[in-house]
Parts: sequence; structure tokens; C-alpha cells
Amino acid sequence: MGVIRSFIAVNLPEELKEKIGAEIPYLKDSGADVKWVDPESMHITLKFLGYVPEEKIDQVAFVAAGVAREIRPFELIFRGTGAFPAETAPRVVWVGVEDPSGMLMELQKRLEEALSGLGFEKEGGFNAHITLGRVKSPKNRQALAGRLATLRGSLFGKIKVENIHLMKSELRPGGSLYSALSQIKLGPEENKNEGG
Repeated sequence: MGVIRSFIAVNLPEELKEKIGAEIPYLKDSGADVKWVDPESMHITLKFLGYVPEEKIDQVAFVAAGVAREIRPFELIFRGTGAFPAETAPRVVWVGVEDPSGMLMELQKRLEEALSGLGFEKEGGFNAHITLGRVKSPKNRQALAGRLATLRGSLFGKIKVENIHLMKSELRPGGSLYSALSQIKLGPEENKNEGG
């Protein structure tokens, strides 16, 4: 049996990925040394699991489904851009995620708790975001900071989160390739529709 590099995520609708992706050329024009993310692979990571033995994947999905049943669908707002740890010394460029109901935080916290029972280490300091790019050197970072500042108030859209995904991440020379191992619906069983 092999291992699967995996994580649990909220995947984004195509329309939102396109809208966010449309800002990348503008940020790229800063001339900063950044490896930009392919909009197709944009998501919110709830829990990075690392290399998981194949035989443990079903257990992870089962535990995640138990948590998801306790969380009703909720809305997220995607607004503004910034960088970790700071715009003046950026390492990761991101789009902000607002969680008005607090349910995303609650979901993430419960996943951490439940998965620690399977031996996954708990991580603190969850900060919901969508990664736009990873900064590789200090080149032109001032120009990048300037462009990020102009997008600080931009509203990219809202979504209703009705499911989460257990994802597989394959490291490729051109960047990571993500595919869904399973889709996990939010909310109690009796509210679920049959099929699709």
C-alpha cells in the first residue's frame, strides 16, 4: 500500500476562481518574483494531512463526514488581498476570506479535534485565505505591496458552502495537481437529497 499526500478543503466555484484569477496579471505586472497559483487549483485548506497511508483514507473521510454532519451550510465572502507575514515582507500572497457566521472556524476547529484522534497533529492559528502565489525573492516586492494595497477593498464574491472535499495533492514539476478523493456534504443526514 502506498501513501497519498492529502488535505481537506473548501473548493471554489469556477466563476469565483475566474474572478480572482483575473487579478493575477495585474499583480504579475509588479515584476515581483512570485510563483503564481493556477486559478483552477484555488481552494481554502481546512486541514493539511500530509502523507496518509492509503488504507487510512477511508477512516479520514468517515471522521470528516461525522464532523460535517454537525455543521449546517454557511456563507463565505471573498474580499481584499494581502500577504503573510506582512505586505512589506511577503512570503504568501492571498485573497481574504470573511466568515460572518463563524461556521468555517467552527468546522476547522472540529476537524482538527476529530482528526487528532486518528493521530494527526493539531495545528493552531487557522487563518482562512486563498493562496494567490508564493514569493521567491525580495525582487520588486515594494511594487507588489503597492498593487496589493489597491485591491484591499475589492469584493470578489460570495459562496454558500454546502460540502467539503478530501483532496489528493500530487507534486509535479509545474506545480501541484489536485483531485478530489471524496465529497462530504454539510448538515444533518435527513436534509440531504438523493443522488448528485
